[in-house]
Amino acid sequence: MPKRDAAAGKIRIGVGGWTYEPWRGTFYPEGLPQKRELEHASRQLTSIEINGTYYGSQKPASYAKWHDETPDDFMFSLKAPRFAMNRTVLAEAGGTITRFFNSGLTELKGKLGPINWQFLPTKKFDPADFEERATYTEPHRYPSGSRTTVLVNGVVVVDDAVHTGALPGKVLRRDAAGAVR
Repeated sequence: MPKRDAAAGKIRIGVGGWTYEPWRGTFYPEGLPQKRELEHASRQLTSIEINGTYYGSQKPASYAKWHDETPDDFMFSLKAPRFAMNRTVLAEAGGTITRFFNSGLTELKGKLGPINWQFLPTKKFDPADFEERATYTEPHRYPSGSRTTVLVNGVVVVDDAVHTGALPGKVLRRDAAGAVR
């Protein structure tokens, strides 16, 4: 029987973001300094999405700090920048995507997990447009073993399976039941 990679079947429980005032005194212990909220949250959960990447660039030093404040087996997910995702034509986002990948996110090292390519609810599926997505993400390296799935209005339109290091950009369309169309 072949050996199974234990990490391949791991389910992670997390939240989007960690800086929420209403959590202070409830989820976060009373008196915990705000600068220690990620440290605390990362010991209660196994993953947190960095929402700030959607709204603007982060500094390499921030990614490195987040890496260092979390346990070794912790994983971050990131939101792709809104300036890339809110475009009518995805292929026009090349510069934004390059800046995103070059912003220092590799400072998360082995804690860099999935990237959430969150489209507006009004985004229509256009196979040619999504094929173009591969032209602006392909030069960037994903961590080996990571996975990319892109959903548009709740339908999987890109499922790249497990990466060997580069995003292949295979576009498909699945209906709500998971059947490929």
